Amino acid sequence: PYGLEPKYREIYRLLEATVQDHESQSALIIGPKNSGKTSCLNIALKELRSQVKNRRDEFLFIKISGLIQDNDKAAVKSIARQLDTEISRVYKVNVKELHPSELLEKKSVTETFSNILNILDKQVLLEDESSGSIHIPIVFVIDEVEVFANPNRQTLLYNLFDLVENSSTPITTICLSSKFTVKDSLEKRVRSRFSQRMIQFTKFNEEQFIEISKKILSIDEPENDYENQWNKHIEELINNQSSLRKLIIYNHLTVNNFKELHNHCTFPISKISKNQPFLNDVDFEKYSANNNKSSWKNIINTLSEIELSLLVSAARLITKNDLNWINLNSAYEEYKSMAKMQNKERSVNVFNTSVINTGFKVWTKETCETPWGVLQKLGLLTPPTNAG
Repeated sequence: PYGLEPKYREIYRLLEATVQDHESQSALIIGPKNSGKTSCLNIALKELRSQVKNRRDEFLFIKISGLIQDNDKAAVKSIARQLDTEISRVYKVNVKELHPSELLEKKSVTETFSNILNILDKQVLLEDESSGSIHIPIVFVIDEVEVFANPNRQTLLYNLFDLVENSSTPITTICLSSKFTVKDSLEKRVRSRFSQRMIQFTKFNEEQFIEISKKILSIDEPENDYENQWNKHIEELINNQSSLRKLIIYNHLTVNNFKELHNHCTFPISKISKNQPFLNDVDFEKYSANNNKSSWKNIINTLSEIELSLLVSAARLITKNDLNWINLNSAYEEYKSMAKMQNKERSVNVFNTSVINTGFKVWTKETCETPWGVLQKLGLLTPPTNAG
């Protein structure tokens, strides 16, 4: 992906080591939403899949998501169902003809994974009618892994990481999350089996976001005068104080989502014709006028954890003390007080569990300066009208 080449190469090398070199690994891919985590992973998997020439190059791909499978039982059923599909694809057999004990999940997660390994490590009939043991690499991807990192249900993560450490089958487990504190919420036994490898994505800064937006709207390798003029027109629109540029910056400060940018550009692009061969900035202005009618709720839903914490802290402080204005210093003190109280409550709730760290991180004041500025740019915090 454009702008994410180093992260893509790191993920690709991780998967390549498993698929080609049969190394077992685990990793945590962490970063804000819409930062390119899933895109880089999907492109790396697609590239590896395109290099498969025979059965020896094959690998099994299993993906679960905390948004869909929100408990261990549902996740295990999904894993078993996906393995049925993958095995039938690789070995070109009818899954219904296999013995039920080989594919159906057992009562516990541990038994289910043991059954899975027995299937992969068993003696199978090869194409030349000889018998041999085939160990096909498995890539497990767990999206929204924080759902499975709940203090009361980390059995799935424990078994997956334990398989990475002890299984003879090459297994890589990749976890994705937008929560930067998810690693701290893992149980001690789970952390001890995790490789501690982290691939961190960051939010695109304004300059990067504008540059990528320009590339999205431009034509790669133009071949005629019209395509060259199109690219020149796009560059002029974005470099000047146009409605398109304002729309891109607004997107960056709120949803930070290129898919949303595609939707924003659909209406102006639909207006292109022989009489209007290029994008008209007025069409972007019309779209922005209609889009701005949305409520503040949509903007608040796009805030990061630290931005939302600072906003709530500022609101609490203003309400408690009946203030007319507030600054970062006072809001940060309220934020630390809230964090301390919440950590205390969490410690009581998990007193009888094996969780050591509650996972709520208190950010430094220096770190909070940038999110505080974002709240001002979004209009959620406004400067005083009269400094006197």
